[in-house]
Amino acid sequence: MPAKVPNIVASEKFVGQESNISQTIFTPAKAGLYRASMYSDGSTGTINLTFTDDAGSESILASGSASVKTFSLPFRSVAGQPVGLTASMDTFPFNLSIVIESLELD
Repeated sequence: MPAKVPNIVASEKFVGQESNISQTIFTPAKAGLYRASMYSDGSTGTINLTFTDDAGSESILASGSASVKTFSLPFRSVAGQPVGLTASMDTFPFNLSIVIESLELD
């Protein structure tokens, strides 16, 4: 069987961001396993990914005192429910990039 390659389903860049972020990144058309990869620099603070899995609303919080944050978060999402991003940073401006890939769809 050929290897499956992750497919990018959403990406967003916030460059020189002067305020906190709270927005929908994408809404999955199909339920499945996804991965969010994020990189942030320029400020300390918290970054939160919200989604809905089979158990209900979920949230993954990344916080820290380092001004550079990078992480990759696998998550399962149901179809038709938004995947959201909030970033509450301590200082401005900051940069944040996020890429969401589908790993395995139902």
